[in-house]
Amino acid sequence: MKIRQKSKALYAMVIAGTISMILQSISLVYGEEINWFNMVGIALLLIYTAAAFIVLRNGYIRITESTFVVSHLFGSRKIALSEISGIFRKWGDYRIETRSGKELEISLDHVHKDDRAKLQEWIEKLDIQD
Repeated sequence: MKIRQKSKALYAMVIAGTISMILQSISLVYGEEINWFNMVGIALLLIYTAAAFIVLRNGYIRITESTFVVSHLFGSRKIALSEISGIFRKWGDYRIETRSGKELEISLDHVHKDDRAKLQEWIEKLDIQD
């Protein structure tokens, strides 16, 4: 099961990154001298835009039969379902704790409004005591 992130924010990130990358490239090409600041800016914007595309493609949360993966802009966190010891709801967000002491927070503000019901249904199916 794939839980999507709000598309509006991700599209804004991709558009902002692309426009900034174009502006950086123009200043690099038409500038009087090659500046290291422009090169670093282009590299960071490439990473930022690529990471936003990856999150768009993979979704915010992926749930399989054995794992629970939350994708963030720079990397993802993976937890085995057998390790989950508790799920707590605090101020509209979910906090998942494992037996090994790992914690994972899921912000419902980032979850697409059509997928919130799927996420809450899946959490209820887990039948873990809070």
